[in-house]
Parts: sequence; C-alpha cells; structure tokens
Amino acid sequence: MKRLIIGFATASSPQLERDKIVQVGAIYSLFGNIVPESLRASGLDGDSITNANPVRLNARTVLKILIRCIFTRNIVFNSYYLGPWFSNFGHFLLESITRINTNIAVSRYKLLFHTMDSSIFHQKIFQYQENLLSTIGISRNRVKILINNPVLIFNSTIVSGNAIFPRELKPAALEVINLIKRSTKTNLDFGEKIYISRQKLSLERQRIPENLSLDLEKIFQEHGFKVIHPQELDIRDQISAISKSKYLAGPQGSALHLSIFCDPGTTIIEIGDEVQEIFPNTQQKIICNLLNQNFCFIPYNAVDKKYDFKKIEDLIKI
Repeated sequence: MKRLIIGFATASSPQLERDKIVQVGAIYSLFGNIVPESLRASGLDGDSITNANPVRLNARTVLKILIRCIFTRNIVFNSYYLGPWFSNFGHFLLESITRINTNIAVSRYKLLFHTMDSSIFHQKIFQYQENLLSTIGISRNRVKILINNPVLIFNSTIVSGNAIFPRELKPAALEVINLIKRSTKTNLDFGEKIYISRQKLSLERQRIPENLSLDLEKIFQEHGFKVIHPQELDIRDQISAISKSKYLAGPQGSALHLSIFCDPGTTIIEIGDEVQEIFPNTQQKIICNLLNQNFCFIPYNAVDKKYDFKKIEDLIKI
C-alpha cells in the first residue's frame, strides 16, 4: 500500500482503438508524478488494454487539473484506491475486488476505481456487483467509479493489486473471497455436483454448438449433476450454492471462476469450446492451483465439432 496525503486522479473514458482499449486514467502526486500502483498490470502479449498514461505531468497541466477539480468541487477526502472496475464478471471478481481486505470493508472510506469499459452502458455499478459487495458491508454509495473527470484526493491509500490477469493470483486475494464466502449463506442448495450451463446465453456467448451443449448437459445429468444457469440466480445464491459443491463442471468462462469459492479438494472440470479448443483457461488453472483443487480439462475437436464423450463419461463416473 502507498499513502498519498494530497494528489489527484486523472480520468478519461477508455476508448476502443484497433480492438484495444486505451486506458487514460491514473493516480498522480501533487507534483505530477504517476503512482505506479494505480496502473493495471494484467495481460499477456499486450492484452486488450493499453496504458496511455504519461509518467509525469508538467506543472501547467497539474495546475489546470487542480483548478478544474476545485471549480467542479470534485474532491474526495479519505479513500482507498482499488484499481480497475470491470462490468465483466470474471474480471470484476478477480481484479476489481481482490484488493479489498477486512479493514477496507469495515472502514467508512470511499472506494475509488477507474473504469475499464469503453462502452458508457457498462460504466456503472451493476446490480450483481452491488449485491456482492453488500455481503461484506460495502454499500453502493461508498463506491466511486472514475470516468470522465479528474478528482482531487486527500488522504488516500493506493492498494496494490493481488491479481495479474491471467498470470497470477496472490494468496492475499483470498482474504476478500473468504470474507464473501463466510458472509454469503443462503438456503439454495443444488447438491455436491453442479454443471454450469451457457445454453441460455446469447449465441455469440455460448461458444458451443447447441446440439453439443445439450448432449453435454444430458451426460452430466445422467451422472447426478444439477444443471444451472447462473445468470438466472442472485449472485449471493450462486456463491452459496456453488461453495457447497464437491464437483463443479462447465464450459470455460467467467461463470466457472466461481470455483474460487469452492473448498480445497473440489474437482473442477473445464470444457473446451470454439474459443479455446485444446488448451485450458490459464486463469482457471491458477485459481485451482492456488486453492489446491483438482483440475480436469476436456478438449473440443473443432474440426469434427465433437467431444470424446466416452472420456467424459469415464471422468465423471464418481
């Protein structure tokens, strides 16, 4: 963590350029020096987000920003800066909230984030995010998403990231995950075997031909798995029910990252799709390794558009 007595945050709505999101928004000291901990460190081979923040701002630029903040009264006292804010569930779960710890959750300080979404329709707090944060006592009005206007900040703590997506997830990230897990207990129970379906998502998000998706669900159901559609459930019910499972299966993607709430020793079965056919999701493997979960991967034959159902059946005869 880095303490900043007086500083400011630049903020500009991210722009999409050549299929990459250009990030312009960071924390700076009063002297115009960037605070490196405020930059997103995630991504492989350039990632889809490009950092366009200057390392140092000149005195004239700093003065203009300070005057603008004072004129617009965009000033925040006592805050934690917690990095990137994503609308995407997987990134939100693993990057946006994993800087939170117990002390931050129980404090009354503002929580500052920079939006990582280029679409104005996604630059907001979604209901699932509000519900998830509420489980650990964080109300919606404590969250401030930095989008288009600079903010003058007094007494802010810049919290270092615990996730470098999709390369690393530090053990410290589990503090908030375990806090949420302990605080999210509902009566919903699907048993010890759960299959997460993408069948009811939009066609571009299903990533598996419909006939194969139905065949997969059928074979898992025949072996005692309960098929669920997470988007139809409150996030609190999702976490509570999935945390009780001993076997969690489904196509790779954000929903399967809910395995981070499962106990060590849980078997996680990831199914390849048209996006990643023969290689498992890197982030999913990192989650499973960190939690000592049993990870299995079922590849997809994109040429013949089929799975080895005999291998699947042998795997789930449990």
